[in-house]
Amino acid sequence: MKVTLRPYQLAARDECYRAWRESPESPHQPMVVIATGGGKTITGLSMVADCIEAGKRVLWLAHREELLNQPLAAFRGIWGEHADKAGIVQAGRDDSDKAFVIASIDTLRNDARLKSVLEHGMPRLVVCDEAHHTMAQTWIDVLEAMPGALRLGLTATPERSDSKDLGKLWDIRFVYSMVRAIHDGYLVEPRHVLERLPKLNLNEVGGRDDYDDKELGDALLMAGVVEHSVEVMKKHCKGRHVLLFTATVEQAEKTSAALCEAGFRSRFVSGKTSKTERAQVVEGFEKGLIDVVVNCAVLTEGTDLPICDTVILARPTRSKSLYIQCIGRGLRLYPNKEHALIIDIAGASEEHSLIQAPILLGEMEEDEKKGCPESPVGQHDWKRTEAWVSRCALCDRTMVHDPLKKKKSALNGLTARRERVKAIWEPLQGLDRRGFVCDCGEHGMIYVLENIDGSGTWLPWLAEHRRRKPTPLSDIPVGLELAYGLGDDVVRRAAALTAPKAMWRNGKMTNGQATYMARLGIHLHEQVRANMTRGQAARLITQRKAATRAVKLGIARRGR
Repeated sequence: MKVTLRPYQLAARDECYRAWRESPESPHQPMVVIATGGGKTITGLSMVADCIEAGKRVLWLAHREELLNQPLAAFRGIWGEHADKAGIVQAGRDDSDKAFVIASIDTLRNDARLKSVLEHGMPRLVVCDEAHHTMAQTWIDVLEAMPGALRLGLTATPERSDSKDLGKLWDIRFVYSMVRAIHDGYLVEPRHVLERLPKLNLNEVGGRDDYDDKELGDALLMAGVVEHSVEVMKKHCKGRHVLLFTATVEQAEKTSAALCEAGFRSRFVSGKTSKTERAQVVEGFEKGLIDVVVNCAVLTEGTDLPICDTVILARPTRSKSLYIQCIGRGLRLYPNKEHALIIDIAGASEEHSLIQAPILLGEMEEDEKKGCPESPVGQHDWKRTEAWVSRCALCDRTMVHDPLKKKKSALNGLTARRERVKAIWEPLQGLDRRGFVCDCGEHGMIYVLENIDGSGTWLPWLAEHRRRKPTPLSDIPVGLELAYGLGDDVVRRAAALTAPKAMWRNGKMTNGQATYMARLGIHLHEQVRANMTRGQAARLITQRKAATRAVKLGIARRGR
Protein backbone atom coordinates (compact mmCIF):
# COMPACT_ATOMS: atom_id res chain seq x y z
CA MET A 1 0.00 0.00 0.00
CA LYS A 2 0.99 3.66 -0.23
CA VAL A 3 0.36 6.27 2.42
CA THR A 4 -1.64 9.40 1.64
CA LEU A 5 0.74 12.21 2.51
CA ARG A 6 -0.38 15.19 4.52
CA PRO A 7 -0.61 18.53 2.68
CA TYR A 8 2.63 19.89 4.11
CA GLN A 9 4.45 16.66 3.30
CA LEU A 10 3.33 16.97 -0.32
CA ALA A 11 4.50 20.59 -0.34
CA ALA A 12 7.91 19.55 1.02
CA ARG A 13 8.24 16.92 -1.73
CA ASP A 14 7.36 19.45 -4.39
CA GLU A 15 10.02 21.87 -3.12
CA CYS A 16 12.69 19.16 -3.19
CA TYR A 17 11.82 18.03 -6.71
CA ARG A 18 11.82 21.66 -7.83
CA ALA A 19 15.28 22.18 -6.34
CA TRP A 20 16.67 19.06 -8.03
CA ARG A 21 15.17 20.06 -11.37
CA GLU A 22 16.55 23.58 -11.19
CA SER A 23 20.04 22.79 -9.82
CA PRO A 24 20.77 19.04 -9.77
CA GLU A 25 24.53 19.60 -9.40
CA SER A 26 24.38 22.45 -6.91
CA PRO A 27 26.62 22.03 -3.84
CA HIS A 28 23.67 23.31 -1.79
CA GLN A 29 21.09 20.53 -1.81
CA PRO A 30 17.55 20.79 -0.39
CA MET A 31 16.94 20.49 3.33
CA VAL A 32 13.45 19.87 4.73
CA VAL A 33 12.73 21.06 8.26
CA ILE A 34 9.69 19.42 9.88
CA ALA A 35 8.93 19.69 13.58
CA THR A 36 9.69 16.71 15.82
CA GLY A 37 6.79 14.27 15.49
CA GLY A 38 5.56 15.87 12.26
CA GLY A 39 6.48 12.99 9.95
CA LYS A 40 9.76 14.00 8.31
CA THR A 41 10.74 10.32 8.01
CA ILE A 42 7.61 9.49 6.00
CA THR A 43 8.21 12.57 3.85
CA GLY A 44 11.72 11.38 3.03
CA LEU A 45 10.64 7.77 2.51
CA SER A 46 8.05 8.83 -0.05
CA MET A 47 10.89 10.20 -2.19
CA VAL A 48 12.90 7.04 -1.55
CA ALA A 49 9.98 4.98 -2.86
CA ASP A 50 9.86 7.10 -6.00
CA CYS A 51 13.54 6.36 -6.63
CA ILE A 52 13.13 2.63 -6.00
CA GLU A 53 10.16 2.46 -8.37
CA ALA A 54 12.32 4.18 -11.01
CA GLY A 55 15.00 1.51 -10.60
CA LYS A 56 17.48 3.78 -8.78
CA ARG A 57 19.50 3.05 -5.65
CA VAL A 58 19.12 5.05 -2.42
CA LEU A 59 21.42 5.45 0.59
CA TRP A 60 19.90 6.66 3.87
CA LEU A 61 22.46 7.84 6.45
CA ALA A 62 21.92 8.24 10.19
CA HIS A 63 24.05 8.41 13.32
CA ARG A 64 22.01 6.37 15.82
CA GLU A 65 20.72 2.80 15.74
CA GLU A 66 17.12 3.90 16.39
CA LEU A 67 17.33 6.12 13.32
CA LEU A 68 18.17 3.06 11.22
CA ASN A 69 15.49 0.70 12.45
CA GLN A 70 12.61 3.19 12.37
CA PRO A 71 12.78 4.14 8.67
CA LEU A 72 13.26 0.48 7.73
CA ALA A 73 10.13 -0.55 9.66
CA ALA A 74 8.13 2.37 8.28
CA PHE A 75 9.21 1.68 4.69
CA ARG A 76 8.35 -2.01 4.93
CA GLY A 77 5.04 -1.19 6.60
CA ILE A 78 3.85 1.39 4.08
CA TRP A 79 5.61 0.35 0.89
CA GLY A 80 5.41 -3.39 1.46
CA GLU A 81 5.78 -4.18 -2.25
CA HIS A 82 9.41 -2.99 -1.94
CA ALA A 83 10.10 -4.50 1.48
CA ASP A 84 12.67 -7.00 0.18
CA LYS A 85 14.65 -4.20 -1.48
CA ALA A 86 15.52 -2.47 1.81
CA GLY A 87 18.15 -3.37 4.37
CA ILE A 88 20.64 -2.09 6.92
CA VAL A 89 24.42 -1.73 6.91
CA GLN A 90 25.69 -1.44 10.46
CA ALA A 91 28.09 -3.47 12.60
CA GLY A 92 27.31 -7.15 11.81
CA ARG A 93 24.39 -6.32 9.49
CA ASP A 94 25.38 -6.07 5.84
CA ASP A 95 22.63 -5.52 3.26
CA SER A 96 24.90 -3.50 0.98
CA ASP A 97 23.44 -5.19 -2.12
CA LYS A 98 19.92 -3.82 -1.48
CA ALA A 99 18.44 -1.09 -3.64
CA PHE A 100 17.60 0.89 -0.49
CA VAL A 101 20.47 0.83 2.00
CA ILE A 102 20.01 2.37 5.46
CA ALA A 103 23.47 2.79 6.94
CA SER A 104 25.18 4.04 10.05
CA ILE A 105 27.54 6.91 9.32
CA ASP A 106 30.03 5.42 11.79
CA THR A 107 30.02 2.17 9.79
CA LEU A 108 30.56 3.87 6.43
CA ARG A 109 33.49 5.86 7.75
CA ASN A 110 35.27 2.53 7.26
CA ASP A 111 36.53 2.63 3.65
CA ALA A 112 35.93 -1.08 3.11
CA ARG A 113 32.27 -0.87 4.21
CA LEU A 114 31.65 2.20 2.08
CA LYS A 115 33.32 0.55 -0.91
CA SER A 116 31.13 -2.53 -0.44
CA VAL A 117 27.98 -0.37 -0.68
CA LEU A 118 29.18 1.55 -3.72
CA GLU A 119 30.30 -1.59 -5.57
CA HIS A 120 26.63 -2.50 -6.01
CA GLY A 121 25.92 0.77 -7.78
CA MET A 122 26.19 4.49 -7.10
CA PRO A 123 23.12 5.82 -5.24
CA ARG A 124 20.94 8.25 -7.13
CA LEU A 125 19.73 9.76 -3.84
CA VAL A 126 21.47 10.11 -0.47
CA VAL A 127 19.22 11.00 2.46
CA CYS A 128 20.85 12.48 5.56
CA ASP A 129 18.64 12.02 8.61
CA GLU A 130 19.16 14.56 11.42
CA ALA A 131 21.10 16.54 8.83
CA HIS A 132 22.22 19.21 11.30
CA HIS A 133 25.01 16.74 12.18
CA THR A 134 26.42 16.69 8.64
CA MET A 135 29.04 19.40 9.16
CA ALA A 136 31.17 16.82 11.01
CA GLN A 137 34.13 15.64 8.94
CA THR A 138 32.93 12.03 9.02
CA TRP A 139 29.75 13.00 7.20
CA ILE A 140 31.56 15.20 4.70
CA ASP A 141 34.03 12.42 3.82
CA VAL A 142 31.22 9.95 3.11
CA LEU A 143 29.19 12.44 1.07
CA GLU A 144 32.22 13.41 -1.01
CA ALA A 145 32.57 9.76 -2.05
CA MET A 146 29.25 10.11 -3.96
CA PRO A 147 29.67 13.39 -5.88
CA GLY A 148 27.00 12.68 -8.50
CA ALA A 149 24.20 11.77 -6.11
CA LEU A 150 21.29 14.01 -5.25
CA ARG A 151 21.10 14.77 -1.52
CA LEU A 152 18.18 15.33 0.82
CA GLY A 153 18.59 16.70 4.34
CA LEU A 154 15.98 15.99 7.00
CA THR A 155 15.92 17.63 10.41
CA ALA A 156 13.66 19.16 13.03
CA THR A 157 16.37 21.45 14.40
CA PRO A 158 18.51 23.16 11.73
CA GLU A 159 20.77 24.86 14.24
CA ARG A 160 24.14 23.89 15.63
CA SER A 161 25.45 25.00 19.00
CA ASP A 162 28.96 25.25 17.51
CA SER A 163 27.79 27.86 14.94
CA LYS A 164 29.04 25.88 11.94
CA ASP A 165 27.28 27.00 8.77
CA LEU A 166 24.88 24.37 7.40
CA GLY A 167 24.52 26.62 4.35
CA LYS A 168 27.77 25.20 3.01
CA LEU A 169 25.94 21.96 2.23
CA TRP A 170 22.23 22.70 2.43
CA ASP A 171 19.57 25.03 1.14
CA ILE A 172 16.50 25.11 3.42
CA ARG A 173 13.64 24.69 0.97
CA PHE A 174 10.75 23.97 3.29
CA VAL A 175 9.90 24.49 6.95
CA TYR A 176 6.92 23.12 8.85
CA SER A 177 7.26 24.62 12.31
CA MET A 178 6.23 23.28 15.68
CA VAL A 179 3.68 26.04 16.21
CA ARG A 180 2.08 25.35 12.85
CA ALA A 181 1.98 21.59 13.55
CA ILE A 182 0.26 22.31 16.87
CA HIS A 183 -2.19 24.65 15.15
CA ASP A 184 -3.01 22.07 12.47
CA GLY A 185 -3.49 19.33 15.06
CA TYR A 186 -0.54 17.13 14.09
CA LEU A 187 1.06 17.77 17.50
CA VAL A 188 -0.65 18.34 20.83
CA GLU A 189 -0.49 21.69 22.58
CA PRO A 190 2.25 22.25 25.20
CA ARG A 191 1.26 23.76 28.54
CA HIS A 192 4.21 25.26 30.38
CA VAL A 193 4.69 25.28 34.13
CA LEU A 194 7.68 27.00 35.73
CA GLU A 195 8.74 25.43 39.04
CA ARG A 196 12.08 27.17 39.46
CA LEU A 197 14.76 25.60 41.62
CA PRO A 198 15.23 28.53 44.05
CA LYS A 199 18.85 27.98 45.10
CA LEU A 200 20.30 27.28 41.64
CA ASN A 201 23.32 29.47 40.83
CA LEU A 202 24.81 29.13 37.34
CA ASN A 203 27.29 31.99 37.61
CA GLU A 204 30.23 29.66 38.23
CA VAL A 205 29.22 27.03 35.64
CA GLY A 206 31.51 27.11 32.61
CA GLY A 207 31.14 25.73 29.12
CA ARG A 208 31.53 27.03 25.60
CA ASP A 209 28.53 26.10 23.46
CA ASP A 210 26.49 24.69 26.35
CA TYR A 211 26.98 24.36 30.07
CA ASP A 212 29.78 22.05 31.20
CA ASP A 213 27.92 18.87 32.17
CA LYS A 214 30.00 18.07 35.26
CA GLU A 215 29.90 21.60 36.65
CA LEU A 216 26.21 21.93 35.84
CA GLY A 217 25.41 18.61 37.51
CA ASP A 218 27.27 19.63 40.67
CA ALA A 219 25.45 22.99 40.77
CA LEU A 220 22.06 21.30 40.36
CA LEU A 221 22.70 18.73 43.07
CA MET A 222 24.00 21.41 45.45
CA ALA A 223 20.80 23.39 44.86
CA GLY A 224 18.64 20.38 45.80
CA VAL A 225 17.40 19.42 42.35
CA VAL A 226 16.63 15.83 43.40
CA GLU A 227 14.30 16.81 46.23
CA HIS A 228 12.74 19.54 44.10
CA SER A 229 12.08 17.07 41.27
CA VAL A 230 10.24 14.75 43.65
CA GLU A 231 8.06 17.61 44.95
CA VAL A 232 7.23 18.67 41.40
CA MET A 233 6.25 15.10 40.49
CA LYS A 234 3.97 14.91 43.54
CA LYS A 235 2.36 18.25 42.72
CA HIS A 236 1.76 17.86 38.98
CA CYS A 237 2.36 14.33 37.72
CA LYS A 238 0.18 11.76 39.45
CA GLY A 239 -1.28 9.48 36.80
CA ARG A 240 0.85 11.02 34.03
CA HIS A 241 3.56 9.51 31.79
CA VAL A 242 6.75 11.46 32.39
CA LEU A 243 10.15 11.85 30.76
CA LEU A 244 12.58 13.72 33.03
CA PHE A 245 15.82 15.09 31.55
CA THR A 246 18.92 15.57 33.69
CA ALA A 247 22.42 17.00 33.20
CA THR A 248 24.44 14.03 34.49
CA VAL A 249 24.13 10.31 35.11
CA GLU A 250 24.60 10.92 38.84
CA GLN A 251 21.63 13.28 38.87
CA ALA A 252 19.55 10.74 36.95
CA GLU A 253 20.41 7.90 39.31
CA LYS A 254 19.70 9.89 42.46
CA THR A 255 16.48 11.36 41.08
CA SER A 256 15.13 7.98 40.00
CA ALA A 257 15.95 6.43 43.40
CA ALA A 258 14.24 9.30 45.23
CA LEU A 259 11.15 9.00 43.03
CA CYS A 260 10.92 5.28 43.78
CA GLU A 261 11.10 6.04 47.51
CA ALA A 262 8.26 8.53 47.01
CA GLY A 263 6.06 5.81 45.49
CA PHE A 264 6.56 6.43 41.78
CA ARG A 265 7.48 3.64 39.39
CA SER A 266 10.73 5.11 38.10
CA ARG A 267 13.68 3.91 36.02
CA PHE A 268 16.71 5.77 34.71
CA VAL A 269 18.67 5.32 31.49
CA SER A 270 21.88 6.84 30.19
CA GLY A 271 24.45 6.23 27.49
CA LYS A 272 25.90 3.52 29.73
CA THR A 273 22.62 1.56 29.89
CA SER A 274 22.77 -1.66 27.87
CA LYS A 275 20.59 -1.97 24.78
CA THR A 276 18.63 -4.80 26.39
CA GLU A 277 17.89 -2.89 29.58
CA ARG A 278 17.05 0.27 27.68
CA ALA A 279 14.60 -1.64 25.46
CA GLN A 280 12.96 -3.10 28.59
CA VAL A 281 12.57 0.36 30.12
CA VAL A 282 11.09 1.79 26.94
CA GLU A 283 8.66 -1.13 26.62
CA GLY A 284 7.58 -0.77 30.26
CA PHE A 285 6.97 2.94 29.76
CA GLU A 286 4.97 2.34 26.58
CA LYS A 287 2.77 -0.17 28.40
CA GLY A 288 2.17 2.15 31.33
CA LEU A 289 4.14 -0.02 33.76
CA ILE A 290 6.64 2.77 34.45
CA ASP A 291 5.49 6.25 35.52
CA VAL A 292 8.68 8.19 34.83
CA VAL A 293 11.86 7.56 32.88
CA VAL A 294 14.74 9.70 34.14
CA ASN A 295 17.39 10.05 31.47
CA CYS A 296 20.68 11.72 30.77
CA ALA A 297 21.69 12.47 27.17
CA VAL A 298 19.36 9.86 25.63
CA LEU A 299 15.69 9.63 24.58
CA THR A 300 16.00 12.77 22.46
CA GLU A 301 16.68 12.13 18.76
CA GLY A 302 15.15 8.99 17.31
CA THR A 303 12.93 8.20 20.29
CA ASP A 304 9.20 7.82 19.65
CA LEU A 305 7.23 7.54 22.89
CA PRO A 306 3.84 9.09 22.08
CA ILE A 307 2.38 7.96 25.41
CA CYS A 308 4.56 10.61 27.08
CA ASP A 309 2.32 13.49 28.16
CA THR A 310 4.73 15.25 30.53
CA VAL A 311 8.30 16.46 30.09
CA ILE A 312 10.31 17.71 33.07
CA LEU A 313 13.39 19.78 32.23
CA ALA A 314 15.53 19.25 35.33
CA ARG A 315 18.46 20.95 33.66
CA PRO A 316 19.05 24.24 31.84
CA THR A 317 20.63 24.27 28.38
CA ARG A 318 22.00 26.88 26.04
CA SER A 319 21.34 24.55 23.11
CA LYS A 320 18.13 25.47 21.30
CA SER A 321 18.20 22.14 19.46
CA LEU A 322 18.43 20.12 22.68
CA TYR A 323 15.61 22.13 24.23
CA ILE A 324 13.33 21.53 21.25
CA GLN A 325 14.20 17.83 21.06
CA CYS A 326 13.35 17.42 24.76
CA ILE A 327 9.96 19.13 24.70
CA GLY A 328 9.16 17.45 21.37
CA ARG A 329 9.10 14.09 23.16
CA GLY A 330 5.81 15.09 24.77
CA LEU A 331 4.00 16.61 21.79
CA ARG A 332 3.40 13.50 19.67
CA LEU A 333 -0.16 12.34 19.06
CA TYR A 334 -1.67 9.60 21.19
CA PRO A 335 -5.32 8.53 21.53
CA ASN A 336 -7.26 11.14 23.52
CA LYS A 337 -4.10 13.05 24.49
CA GLU A 338 -5.15 16.70 24.46
CA HIS A 339 -1.98 18.44 25.66
CA ALA A 340 1.52 17.92 26.99
CA LEU A 341 2.71 19.34 30.30
CA ILE A 342 6.18 20.91 30.05
CA ILE A 343 7.61 21.54 33.52
CA ASP A 344 10.73 23.67 33.68
CA ILE A 345 12.73 23.37 36.88
CA ALA A 346 15.99 25.03 35.87
CA GLY A 347 15.05 27.89 33.55
CA ALA A 348 15.54 26.26 30.13
CA SER A 349 12.35 27.82 28.78
CA GLU A 350 13.56 31.26 29.79
CA GLU A 351 16.63 30.83 27.58
CA HIS A 352 14.56 29.51 24.67
CA SER A 353 11.12 31.11 24.46
CA LEU A 354 8.74 29.13 22.28
CA ILE A 355 7.66 32.33 20.60
CA GLN A 356 11.15 33.65 19.92
CA ALA A 357 12.82 30.43 18.79
CA PRO A 358 13.07 30.51 14.97
CA ILE A 359 13.10 26.69 14.82
CA LEU A 360 9.68 26.50 16.42
CA LEU A 361 8.17 29.34 14.45
CA GLY A 362 9.84 28.73 11.13
CA GLU A 363 10.84 32.39 11.06
CA MET A 364 14.52 33.22 10.70
CA GLU A 365 14.12 36.71 12.16
CA GLU A 366 17.63 36.56 13.67
CA ASP A 367 19.04 36.68 10.12
CA GLU A 368 16.92 39.73 9.39
CA LYS A 369 18.16 41.55 12.49
CA LYS A 370 21.81 40.96 11.63
CA GLY A 371 21.52 43.04 8.48
CA CYS A 372 23.04 42.44 5.06
CA PRO A 373 26.84 42.71 4.72
CA GLU A 374 26.43 43.56 1.02
CA SER A 375 24.07 46.47 1.62
CA PRO A 376 25.45 49.97 2.34
CA VAL A 377 22.57 50.57 4.75
CA GLY A 378 22.67 47.12 6.33
CA GLN A 379 19.24 46.07 5.06
CA HIS A 380 18.24 42.89 3.24
CA ASP A 381 16.64 43.04 -0.19
CA TRP A 382 14.20 40.17 0.31
CA LYS A 383 12.83 38.46 -2.82
CA ARG A 384 10.11 35.83 -2.41
CA THR A 385 11.26 32.67 -4.23
CA GLU A 386 8.48 30.28 -3.21
CA ALA A 387 5.63 29.97 -0.77
CA TRP A 388 7.84 29.55 2.27
CA VAL A 389 11.24 31.03 1.52
CA SER A 390 12.63 34.48 0.70
CA ARG A 391 16.24 35.18 -0.26
CA CYS A 392 18.23 38.38 -0.06
CA ALA A 393 19.19 39.41 -3.58
CA LEU A 394 22.38 40.96 -2.22
CA CYS A 395 23.85 38.28 0.06
CA ASP A 396 21.70 35.18 -0.67
CA ARG A 397 20.63 34.92 2.98
CA THR A 398 17.49 32.82 3.50
CA MET A 399 14.38 33.67 5.53
CA VAL A 400 11.61 31.11 6.02
CA HIS A 401 8.11 32.42 6.62
CA ASP A 402 5.34 31.15 8.85
CA PRO A 403 1.98 32.88 8.31
CA LEU A 404 0.94 32.04 11.87
CA LYS A 405 3.72 34.13 13.44
CA LYS A 406 2.62 36.92 15.76
CA LYS A 407 5.60 38.58 17.35
CA LYS A 408 4.01 39.75 20.60
CA SER A 409 1.35 37.12 21.23
CA ALA A 410 1.55 34.25 23.71
CA LEU A 411 1.72 30.64 22.62
CA ASN A 412 -1.80 30.00 23.88
CA GLY A 413 -3.03 32.73 21.55
CA LEU A 414 -1.55 30.91 18.60
CA THR A 415 -2.73 27.46 19.50
CA ALA A 416 -6.23 28.58 20.48
CA ARG A 417 -7.13 28.69 16.78
CA ARG A 418 -6.51 24.99 16.22
CA GLU A 419 -8.36 23.64 13.22
CA ARG A 420 -7.88 19.99 13.95
CA VAL A 421 -10.67 17.58 13.06
CA LYS A 422 -11.13 15.74 16.34
CA ALA A 423 -12.66 12.41 17.08
CA ILE A 424 -12.92 10.17 20.12
CA TRP A 425 -10.53 7.25 20.37
CA GLU A 426 -11.88 4.62 22.74
CA PRO A 427 -9.71 2.05 24.55
CA LEU A 428 -10.91 -1.45 23.67
CA GLN A 429 -11.89 -3.77 26.50
CA GLY A 430 -12.28 -7.54 26.74
CA LEU A 431 -9.83 -8.48 23.96
CA ASP A 432 -6.61 -10.47 23.98
CA ARG A 433 -4.57 -7.35 23.16
CA ARG A 434 -4.50 -3.64 23.77
CA GLY A 435 -6.22 -1.44 21.24
CA PHE A 436 -8.10 1.76 20.41
CA VAL A 437 -11.04 2.38 18.11
CA CYS A 438 -12.53 5.48 16.50
CA ASP A 439 -16.11 5.24 15.25
CA CYS A 440 -16.34 7.29 12.02
CA GLY A 441 -20.04 6.76 11.60
CA GLU A 442 -21.02 5.88 8.03
CA HIS A 443 -17.33 5.57 7.11
CA GLY A 444 -16.79 2.63 9.45
CA MET A 445 -14.35 2.15 12.29
CA ILE A 446 -10.60 2.71 12.59
CA TYR A 447 -8.81 0.18 14.82
CA VAL A 448 -5.28 0.44 16.19
CA LEU A 449 -4.40 -2.95 17.70
CA GLU A 450 -1.26 -4.20 19.40
CA ASN A 451 0.49 -7.13 17.75
CA ILE A 452 -0.02 -10.25 19.87
CA ASP A 453 3.57 -11.49 19.44
CA GLY A 454 4.89 -9.20 22.18
CA SER A 455 7.12 -7.25 19.81
CA GLY A 456 5.60 -3.92 20.85
CA THR A 457 4.34 -3.24 17.33
CA TRP A 458 0.82 -2.27 16.24
CA LEU A 459 -1.47 -2.59 13.23
CA PRO A 460 -4.04 -0.02 12.06
CA TRP A 461 -7.20 -1.30 10.33
CA LEU A 462 -10.11 0.29 8.50
CA ALA A 463 -13.34 -1.66 9.02
CA GLU A 464 -15.85 -0.26 6.55
CA HIS A 465 -19.55 -0.95 6.95
CA ARG A 466 -21.04 -3.84 5.00
CA ARG A 467 -17.58 -5.24 4.23
CA ARG A 468 -16.68 -8.59 5.71
CA LYS A 469 -12.93 -8.02 5.58
CA PRO A 470 -11.06 -5.11 7.17
CA THR A 471 -8.42 -3.19 5.24
CA PRO A 472 -4.96 -2.97 6.83
CA LEU A 473 -3.51 0.53 6.76
CA SER A 474 0.01 -0.89 7.04
CA ASP A 475 1.50 -3.91 5.29
CA ILE A 476 3.33 -5.05 8.44
CA PRO A 477 3.09 -4.19 12.16
CA VAL A 478 4.68 -0.82 12.93
CA GLY A 479 5.34 1.38 15.96
CA LEU A 480 2.38 2.84 17.81
CA GLU A 481 3.06 6.40 16.69
CA LEU A 482 3.02 5.45 13.01
CA ALA A 483 0.03 3.12 13.43
CA TYR A 484 -1.98 5.77 15.23
CA GLY A 485 -0.83 8.42 12.76
CA LEU A 486 -2.04 6.36 9.80
CA GLY A 487 -5.38 5.83 11.52
CA ASP A 488 -5.66 9.48 12.50
CA ASP A 489 -5.04 10.57 8.92
CA VAL A 490 -7.96 8.39 7.76
CA VAL A 491 -10.11 9.93 10.49
CA ARG A 492 -9.27 13.38 9.13
CA ARG A 493 -10.41 12.39 5.64
CA ALA A 494 -13.77 11.07 6.86
CA ALA A 495 -16.49 13.44 5.72
CA ALA A 496 -18.62 13.22 8.88
CA LEU A 497 -17.35 12.78 12.44
CA THR A 498 -18.99 13.11 15.78
CA ALA A 499 -17.16 15.87 17.64
CA PRO A 500 -16.22 14.98 21.24
CA LYS A 501 -17.59 18.31 22.57
CA ALA A 502 -20.83 18.34 20.59
CA MET A 503 -23.79 19.70 22.56
CA TRP A 504 -25.89 16.57 22.08
CA ARG A 505 -23.48 14.62 24.28
CA ASN A 506 -24.63 16.54 27.35
CA GLY A 507 -28.23 15.43 27.01
CA LYS A 508 -29.79 12.60 29.00
CA MET A 509 -29.30 9.04 27.69
CA THR A 510 -32.16 8.05 25.38
CA ASN A 511 -34.40 5.02 25.75
CA GLY A 512 -33.04 3.73 22.46
CA GLN A 513 -29.49 3.83 23.81
CA ALA A 514 -30.58 2.04 27.00
CA THR A 515 -32.29 -0.69 24.97
CA TYR A 516 -29.30 -1.12 22.67
CA MET A 517 -26.89 -1.36 25.62
CA ALA A 518 -29.04 -4.10 27.12
CA ARG A 519 -28.87 -6.02 23.80
CA LEU A 520 -25.08 -5.68 23.90
CA GLY A 521 -24.97 -7.08 27.43
CA ILE A 522 -24.12 -3.76 29.12
CA HIS A 523 -25.95 -3.72 32.44
CA LEU A 524 -25.85 -0.57 34.56
CA HIS A 525 -26.76 0.21 38.15
CA GLU A 526 -30.03 2.13 38.33
CA GLN A 527 -28.39 5.26 39.77
CA VAL A 528 -25.65 5.19 37.11
CA ARG A 529 -28.30 4.79 34.39
CA ALA A 530 -30.27 7.75 35.74
CA ASN A 531 -27.26 10.08 35.60
CA MET A 532 -25.73 8.87 32.33
CA THR A 533 -25.49 11.32 29.43
CA ARG A 534 -25.97 10.54 25.74
CA GLY A 535 -22.26 11.02 25.19
CA GLN A 536 -21.29 8.56 27.94
CA ALA A 537 -23.75 6.02 26.61
CA ALA A 538 -22.40 6.42 23.08
CA ARG A 539 -18.87 5.73 24.28
CA LEU A 540 -19.91 2.54 26.10
CA ILE A 541 -21.80 1.34 23.03
CA THR A 542 -18.81 2.05 20.77
CA GLN A 543 -16.43 0.13 23.05
CA ARG A 544 -18.63 -2.97 23.22
CA LYS A 545 -19.72 -2.88 19.58
CA ALA A 546 -16.15 -2.34 18.37
CA ALA A 547 -14.74 -5.19 20.45
CA THR A 548 -17.43 -7.59 19.18
CA ARG A 549 -16.81 -6.55 15.58
CA ALA A 550 -13.03 -6.89 15.95
CA VAL A 551 -13.55 -10.53 16.96
CA LYS A 552 -15.93 -11.16 14.03
CA LEU A 553 -13.44 -9.59 11.61
CA GLY A 554 -10.68 -11.85 12.91
CA ILE A 555 -8.30 -9.05 13.89
CA ALA A 556 -8.51 -9.87 17.63
CA ARG A 557 -9.84 -12.50 20.01
CA ARG A 558 -11.74 -12.36 23.26
CA GLY A 559 -9.52 -11.93 26.29
CA ARG A 560 -9.34 -14.47 29.05
